[in-house]
Amino acid sequence: MFSYSDPQWTIGYNMDSDVKMGLLTSRVSCLIDCLLEYRGFTEMRCIVFVERVITAVVLAVLLNTVLPKYNSWRAKCIAGNSSKLQNQSRKTQNEIVEEFRMGLVNIIVATSILEEGLDVQSCNLVIRFDPCPTVCSFVQSRGRARMQNSDYILMVKR
Repeated sequence: MFSYSDPQWTIGYNMDSDVKMGLLTSRVSCLIDCLLEYRGFTEMRCIVFVERVITAVVLAVLLNTVLPKYNSWRAKCIAGNSSKLQNQSRKTQNEIVEEFRMGLVNIIVATSILEEGLDVQSCNLVIRFDPCPTVCSFVQSRGRARMQNSDYILMVKR
């Protein structure tokens, strides 16, 4: 008899094993490892930029599943309101940004809408999960890491 709450059935319990079993990609595992490097930050403000809405939705859920084992960070996603998959109103997006400002949300997984579309406070960590489609996109996302001693991580394939 097994239980889904048993550690062997829980994603994130052993990430190396999860990658080998195909439950996580090595890129997602790398993202989690990058975030955990900052687990000592009490005032964490991070934006993870992705290209597709489905990636934003899934990563936010996954991070909220894995990260509570290590800290109290909370993730939400913001995606453009033209997507049928994640149809967020501007009001909902602004509420998430306000929660981010107040520290109720520490990580926003976002599509390009946060590059220049919404007014987000400075972050101490910006991660580009997917490659930048344009130089302008790179410059805009890099500009979000304006806090003193902030970091910008560009994930690339080996």
